[in-house]
Amino acid sequence: VGGVGLLSVTLVGFGLLLGGLFRNANQVNTWSGLFLLPVVGPAFAVGYPLPGPVGTALAVLPTTQAARLAIDGLAGEPLFGRPWLAALIIAAWGLVAYGLLLWRLSRREA
Repeated sequence: VGGVGLLSVTLVGFGLLLGGLFRNANQVNTWSGLFLLPVVGPAFAVGYPLPGPVGTALAVLPTTQAARLAIDGLAGEPLFGRPWLAALIIAAWGLVAYGLLLWRLSRREA
């Protein structure tokens, strides 16, 4: 539950950032799907045997780590281990999201 909650807060930050980048709701609706697929897609690859570089690249994404935390929580035993690292990766992405959002809003003309 903690991992999914932390991912929710992180993804809200990226959603607000996307909303601030575009001028109107039509642009947000048109382009958000292109940004959403690479974010959500890796969560479906968790647990499959992937080549080394692909697995490493997916391991640094917040949705992959949240899926690992959720699987560990539902399995009753740790399948992936190191929940602190997963939470740290998700939190780091959240700090990046809200940092970029703060920077974008500070540079926006009123």
